[in-house]
Amino acid sequence: MRRVAIVSEHASPIALAGSVDSGGQNVYVAQVARQLAAQGYKVDVFTRLDSPHLPLEMEWGEGVRIVHVPAGPARYLPKEDLLPYMGEFGAFMQRYFGTHSESYELVHANFFMSAMAALPVARRFGIPLAVTFHALGRVRRLHQAEADRFPDCRFDIEDEIVQEADCIIAECPQDRRDLIDLYGADPRRISMVPCGFDPQEMWPMERSPARASLGWDKDAFYILQLGRMVPRKGVDNVIRGMARLRKKYGVDARLCVVGGNTAQPLDAATPELARLKAVARQEGVLDFVEFTGRRGRGQLRRYYCASDVFVTTPWYEPFGITPVEAMACGRPVIGSDTGGIRYTVVEGETGFLVPPKDPDALAARLARLARDLSAALTVEHISEVALRTFSGVFEARVGLALPDAADGVHSVSAGGLPIDDSIAQWAYDHGHPAGHGTDTLSAAKGCYLPLKAPMRVRGVLVLELAQSERLNDPQERRLLEACMSQLAIALERVHFVEVAQSTLVQMEGEKMRNTLLAAISHDLRTPLTTLIGAADTALPHAPPGPLTDLLHGIHEQATSMQRLIENLLDMARMQERGVRLNRQWHSLEEIVGSALRQLREPLARHPVHTTLDAHLPLVEVDALLIERVLVNLLDNAAKYTPPGTAIRVAASQVGEGIVLEVSDTGPGHAPANLFEPFTRGQQESSVAGIGLGLALAKRIVEAHGGRIDANPGRACGMHFIITLPAGTPPVMEPL
Repeated sequence: MRRVAIVSEHASPIALAGSVDSGGQNVYVAQVARQLAAQGYKVDVFTRLDSPHLPLEMEWGEGVRIVHVPAGPARYLPKEDLLPYMGEFGAFMQRYFGTHSESYELVHANFFMSAMAALPVARRFGIPLAVTFHALGRVRRLHQAEADRFPDCRFDIEDEIVQEADCIIAECPQDRRDLIDLYGADPRRISMVPCGFDPQEMWPMERSPARASLGWDKDAFYILQLGRMVPRKGVDNVIRGMARLRKKYGVDARLCVVGGNTAQPLDAATPELARLKAVARQEGVLDFVEFTGRRGRGQLRRYYCASDVFVTTPWYEPFGITPVEAMACGRPVIGSDTGGIRYTVVEGETGFLVPPKDPDALAARLARLARDLSAALTVEHISEVALRTFSGVFEARVGLALPDAADGVHSVSAGGLPIDDSIAQWAYDHGHPAGHGTDTLSAAKGCYLPLKAPMRVRGVLVLELAQSERLNDPQERRLLEACMSQLAIALERVHFVEVAQSTLVQMEGEKMRNTLLAAISHDLRTPLTTLIGAADTALPHAPPGPLTDLLHGIHEQATSMQRLIENLLDMARMQERGVRLNRQWHSLEEIVGSALRQLREPLARHPVHTTLDAHLPLVEVDALLIERVLVNLLDNAAKYTPPGTAIRVAASQVGEGIVLEVSDTGPGHAPANLFEPFTRGQQESSVAGIGLGLALAKRIVEAHGGRIDANPGRACGMHFIITLPAGTPPVMEPL
């Protein structure tokens, strides 16, 4: 299996973004790890152990393992205080690489301290080193001056890394220029890879339900600012710009600021919030600014989609993931004309660029966006503006005819001008002008002009000019064509918005499921892992009695919840990508034994009888998935049968098949759709569960070419029978 090591000393992929030192780099590292794993790599992420409750190693999704490196005290430290511990970090990696049999094809270091720790390791083991700096010390010092707490030795460290790294990842053209101009980097070893977004996390949704879910005013103009709460992000500039937007331009604007060190916007936990609230109070807009505190990744899409515009005006920004995410959610962006934002935002198409620290320029852009034709989201808005514009500029009576779903053209806005739908239909179908002043149906009073957008004709504009010879002037003709082009593009944009919304209505249930599963994966699995690890650590030191019982209960319930989450995530993955099998020849006895060991606590209250034929052949299966099937069946048996009753596991070869049986003495009643997702044997039950275990088992077994059946026991209980193809095991060579 091909392996990659990712090093990110202060930015862990499991940390919640939005606090002082948790932001874009955390998201970047998490997504790079996930995408590499999706391409078949095994990924180990090395990040500093910043909590005593985290395990040394933890599996984090399919193909990704997080290694918590003990370097310095096991608690949060600002990244500016971590430099003295990088020697300890690097020494741990040296030992880890040397004692593990798996070799890495690449080391990818993120930030200069990660590269500092990884460089000796990569050289010792002969592994190529790629580095993404995310921020350069000399650029940071230029913008932050005395606020930069990193020592000057950072510059020398970065100089060495730039010269020694095999590949340097620049995230925007400015980043590339800074590496060459300020560090003398070899352009041949620089690869520019801009930031992206995860379409499973960020996609458009309708604004109205998004606003309703957040309790926002449906008619106000909402500005969103989202990110880390530090002065260089320029949130104070956004507050001042919003204040000028309200006072100077009369726009009913509101600002939502998402981010902070805690879920509640506590000044003590996030000092920058106290300063920002003081700015809002000074500007007289505190009542129109909502500080939400930190939000999980699964919640951010709703904020993006509920807003009218996303604004980010940092002093400098090496890459900038949030503008890309906002655009992925279909929202325009106003950003600082600097760094990665300058490269990401296409002026006039996906947003606007403004100077940092200039609230007046920001307010002017926001006012234009609030009132611009590009903000029109319905055909009615566009028709109203078009009638007013064309009648005023060309001194004409104006009409507009648009196609329906069957491409039949009908008048939608005539402004007192009678429209002949048949002439409009001809102009639409043929893409050529008709009516007055043309060679087709010239007796008509109006001139019927097709509105040609990049993809196709989007409608027909009808003009009845007071002075028909006016369009003989080439300059007037070019002006008309330019206005028609803008109108056609606006109509095409609205068409695709409507198509997207229609599609989203059908997809919303599926997308909501994915969002929920992402939230479960990110926000529940990590705390559960911490709980299980803490209980395991505390149990050997607890005296016999109530405390030990409590710790056992915590461990058992957290483990049960972890299995439930794994079932949810596995079912989601299988529905999206199907069941991917890693077939190898395995001993069924070992698979059964591993499943029983996983469930030693739930099964402790039941005698378990195993009857496995002594001469069972090896079976060609995905051992982890078949083990999951057994775990789900045995877990159900343990939950639904009274304590002290027996559970039986048997395996035998019958003809060309391997038969695996699990039976219990539970209720023995099951609905006909027992193997469907979210179906439970007892709909109203105090037993925990959501009905995914058996559905998951059925998909796995059928992917192996087998079948699973459930029958009531002779007296009571359930009898599950799994039949797998026996296959022909490989011939074992004698020793």
